[in-house]
Amino acid sequence: MNFDKKTTTSAEQEPNPMVHIERETVELGIRQLLERIEQGGGRERLFKEKLEEMFRGMPAEKTEKFQEVIDSLHMDAAEDDEVFVRSAAAALWAFANENLTEKDLEAAKRVAFVEQGGFTPLNEILSYGTRGNEIHIHLAPAKTQSMGTNLTLVKEGLKELAERIKTDPTLRDIEEITASSWIVASHPHMMEKLGFTMGGVISEEIRRDHFPGDQRDIAECSMSREDVLRIYG
Repeated sequence: MNFDKKTTTSAEQEPNPMVHIERETVELGIRQLLERIEQGGGRERLFKEKLEEMFRGMPAEKTEKFQEVIDSLHMDAAEDDEVFVRSAAAALWAFANENLTEKDLEAAKRVAFVEQGGFTPLNEILSYGTRGNEIHIHLAPAKTQSMGTNLTLVKEGLKELAERIKTDPTLRDIEEITASSWIVASHPHMMEKLGFTMGGVISEEIRRDHFPGDQRDIAECSMSREDVLRIYG
């Protein structure tokens, strides 16, 4: 979750700057992506499919341009990965810096966040996963949007979640809705106003398993099924 304090509401007032990505950063991302794809036939196809997944949330007209860039990439079997990394990075870097705004990139990150996590989307920023009799909600990257917009989307997402709890038979045994992030730790009063009960800082075991490398304070909160239906149903 991210509720940065932005007071402007007009699209004309809010800046929408183009992204500024270092080519080395793009090269690193491509290299890491290739390392996760096994050597063998169909490697180029799998690489392109992964790229398409990562940027699926872009506006349609930019997706078409991006597809042209992807189609131009060819992994020659005679050259090593580093040659391909450099050529692919040059093409993708040029596309990103000429076509993508910060909001475009964040929208793509939101789609990738939900798909890669295997979560069920409620709206453009809120999604959830289930474990036993618990639903754990997730807020995808949303720092380019105003605090008011994000709060509205969270409330709308919780209303959608309440409706699904009432009507979806796969959620009939859900008893608790939980959330854990640095935002919960930083904004306890806001979470309480949304109806959640604060539960304190997460354990080191949970931090190690789910938030490796994150040095920020991370807290958890929860809301009962009854309270979700009462407040948002």
